Amino acid sequence: MKQTGESVWELLKGTVAPGDQARSKTATRIVRAAATLFVERGYKRTTMEDIARRAGVVKATLYLHARNKAELLLMAIAAEKLAQRDMWLPILDEQRPAEERMRLYVHRLMTRAEHSPLQHRARSRDSDFFLWAEDLDGEVKRDLVELSTEFHENLLEQLAPGRFSPEEKRKRAKVLMMFDTMASVLTDPHVRGGLELEEIAAIMSEIVVDGLAPRGATAPCTSDVEGAVGPPKRVTGKESM
Repeated sequence: MKQTGESVWELLKGTVAPGDQARSKTATRIVRAAATLFVERGYKRTTMEDIARRAGVVKATLYLHARNKAELLLMAIAAEKLAQRDMWLPILDEQRPAEERMRLYVHRLMTRAEHSPLQHRARSRDSDFFLWAEDLDGEVKRDLVELSTEFHENLLEQLAPGRFSPEEKRKRAKVLMMFDTMASVLTDPHVRGGLELEEIAAIMSEIVVDGLAPRGATAPCTSDVEGAVGPPKRVTGKESM
């Protein structure tokens, strides 16, 4: 699946509000109501009845737009992403330098709480949104994981062409995908240790792109040193002299 900025946004638009104009308006109202309730109450405590009541429609109307609560959450997250189109398009733009795209991407993840309340709530450590994954259609879930993995692998390849094997690249893509969850704890001032969120985002972006070694220094890949680290060598009296 070849990703471009436009193709991603077209996919999101189709997820949020397919159909004619009148149906789209109703869908938009439902999605907004769902998003608000998911942020306020979480996934488990939000019911279809609650969403219908908040949206001002009968419960049966919800099922004209989504098969279940899991699909409504998917639609709500897609709508939140669409609202941030201008923020994310530069990251998807393959004409931009990979270093710039990666910096922007990590920065957006680290500051997600400030601009994406629903996605932040879904990733928070005390969230019940893991239940969403269990309720989501299996094929849809696989497509979402594959789309995300492909994006991260492509970005890694553009950042460091040929450096990683397919397996190494897949592992690193998974770690980058974990940043979503790790960033959720940064709303806690005790975790931030006196640093502002913007400072953390800038430093983390720098570490991911530049590393901690000076420019020009090449660190071995993790797989290159695996097996080289063994149990501590016993030091004999002669060797210790």
